[in-house]
Amino acid sequence: MAAAALYDRESLRCSVCLDVFRNPVIIPCGHIFCKDCITGLWDKDVRRCPQCKQTFPNKPVVTDWLQMKELSEKLMKMRPKEEDDEDAEEHGVSCDSCTSRRTKAVQSCLTCVSSFCRSHLEKHNDLHGWKKHLLTEATDLQSKTCSLHEKLMDVFCRTDQKCVCLLCAIHEHKNHDSVSASEERADRQMKLMETREKFLQNVRDREKDFKELKQAEESVTCSAQTAVSESERIFSEVLCSVQKTSVRVKELIAERQRDELSRIEGLQEKVQQKISDLRMKVSELDQFLTTEDHIHFLQNYPTDCEESMCEEFEDLYNISENPKAFFCNVELLLSEMQERLMHVTKETEIKIKSG
Repeated sequence: MAAAALYDRESLRCSVCLDVFRNPVIIPCGHIFCKDCITGLWDKDVRRCPQCKQTFPNKPVVTDWLQMKELSEKLMKMRPKEEDDEDAEEHGVSCDSCTSRRTKAVQSCLTCVSSFCRSHLEKHNDLHGWKKHLLTEATDLQSKTCSLHEKLMDVFCRTDQKCVCLLCAIHEHKNHDSVSASEERADRQMKLMETREKFLQNVRDREKDFKELKQAEESVTCSAQTAVSESERIFSEVLCSVQKTSVRVKELIAERQRDELSRIEGLQEKVQQKISDLRMKVSELDQFLTTEDHIHFLQNYPTDCEESMCEEFEDLYNISENPKAFFCNVELLLSEMQERLMHVTKETEIKIKSG
């Protein structure tokens, strides 16, 4: 029974749609096809038999085969549901020649304005292999077909900026600036290629800019590191110089202190000697004043006493009245040096910030 059913199924399959007959008809050469399959094929192509290749001068009259139709309908009812839904989930663009089930199309013919599965594509190539039919990947032909004339929209109207079919270009878009879709595609593709090249050039330019920026970044980093190292070296030398200056200033103060103390000690000795001399004269005067001999007193009266009293130590005038302020000028000089150093530091910071 299963073998007989398989035999019946294969014998009731249309050679055009490769599916069970729907409204089977007989053509003059005796072969049987679906009515829609054979009439649709003859509307698009030469009137000949797809099987024996017999050509007919005029459109032949087809005859319904009612007995075959009944068998086909019975077989359709017996077919499992899974077979009807084969490739339904991933059909994408469906084959236009498969009438009883949804089969995924693998290519579309822009000349026939139809999409075909692998089996029907072979049939199509057998029938039209000698013609230059334009095949492309399976696509939605409905969006590329004129809704008014049901023709492929292979003309581009530049006036209205839209795709139209040849009949639209002749009638509805008469006197418009129209060219073939392939010509407009070539023109626009050339413009896009030029735009693409500009984008690529822009990319190359920006990559060059980015490379220069990376180099600038490395240069800035290297320069900053060099500046830090140099600043550390200079500040180290400055600190060393300041420390040396501090030591030298202390030495100069100590030297001047020794000189001044030595001079003061010399003056102290002179003053002490003067004190001794004066006390001796006071003792002599005390003895002279006690004499009772008037003549002796007058004859030996010391006339140089008053002159000796007028003698002064000029060196004492060089000693400050306030010994604590003796090195005040040193403190002022050091304060001025500090202010100048702070000013230079501040000015250097501002110049570094401003670049």
